Amino acid sequence: MKASESSGGRSPGGRTLAERAVGTDGHLVGGAQSLHARGTQHRSADVQGARSRSGSPRREREEKSGKVSPALSREEIAALVDAIGDTAVACLAARDAEGFVDYAEGFRDEDGRPQQLRLMDRYVSLLRDFDMFEKALLHAYQCNSVNNHSNYDYDALSRLLEAADPEKLRAAGQPAPGPGPFTLYRGVAGRGRARHVQGFSWTGSLGVAGSQAEILGLPDPAVFRAVVPRSCVLAYVLGEEDEYLVRLPTSARPKRVPESEWRPALERHNSRAGRV
Repeated sequence: MKASESSGGRSPGGRTLAERAVGTDGHLVGGAQSLHARGTQHRSADVQGARSRSGSPRREREEKSGKVSPALSREEIAALVDAIGDTAVACLAARDAEGFVDYAEGFRDEDGRPQQLRLMDRYVSLLRDFDMFEKALLHAYQCNSVNNHSNYDYDALSRLLEAADPEKLRAAGQPAPGPGPFTLYRGVAGRGRARHVQGFSWTGSLGVAGSQAEILGLPDPAVFRAVVPRSCVLAYVLGEEDEYLVRLPTSARPKRVPESEWRPALERHNSRAGRV
């Protein structure tokens, strides 16, 4: 259960998190503590500027200096609370990008599954104003990165990646392990367009790719290999899945890995992970 559900998103003093994030001038202010506990320090959201400055000289000066100052009126904050919930608005004030994605309400499919990429699509401008769009996008992508997932909207993700600042997106992940090129693998399954062979999610682990190929139980699981230059790596996420966010050139032709090669790698991967 989320912390906001246990107390209605209210502080001991009876004020909601979003209310504590509203200054006397009606603007969203920093210092609101995110309930998305991570043991990290959050930057305060400086809000002394106009709220809609995309492309303006002032915004360009602020971005060059590393300081962006969004401001929201009480009415806009109330509308946000109605749309995505009190805790997500508090995360916005604290510039907790991952908390914003994790706690935002109202973006689920008919089966109740979160639709994080739709959330990103809806709030591109807002997240840009708070200088947290790329961090939020990378986290939303990771939440939806299972290949062949029915929630996965490739057209929407492509639009969002086009909207992202490449340097900020790379910085939201970890440094790539070397200058490249990288030999990467992608597990797919299903038939026709459902296979998404040239999708965005790749891994440096053959065993992980095999796991991705089989995770949803679709027919004809397969693993593909591609040699990817550093320029095509949009972001790298060092973790169990050794994940790369990749935009392949249109000329790329990934090659299918023989099952006799990836199946043993999958078994070793499952053994290390304690899976049967």
